[in-house]
Amino acid sequence: EVVERIASDLARTPPSTLVLVAAYSVGKERVILRIAERLDCLIFAASGKKKGIYAALDLADEERARFTDDPAKAQVHVVPFGFCGEIWPYYQPNFSKCES
Repeated sequence: EVVERIASDLARTPPSTLVLVAAYSVGKERVILRIAERLDCLIFAASGKKKGIYAALDLADEERARFTDDPAKAQVHVVPFGFCGEIWPYYQPNFSKCES
């Protein structure tokens, strides 16, 4: 239910919106796949370890086809926990440089 609500909200965003899903090795596959299905997009797993785990899962062919090795082709990126915190300072606005 929660995943469906989140996927519905994301479906209203522009296709250029990058969706980051933080995940440990295993456990969020159905969530990630549902979001990608709803957005009709591909998934990129940033970690080589995650790629190997996802490749070993018992997924249907259409689910497996959602994964790509090319980050530029994917709207959904699976990232390690802490990743967003690491990049956050680079995306904060610098209001002191704005003119009134």
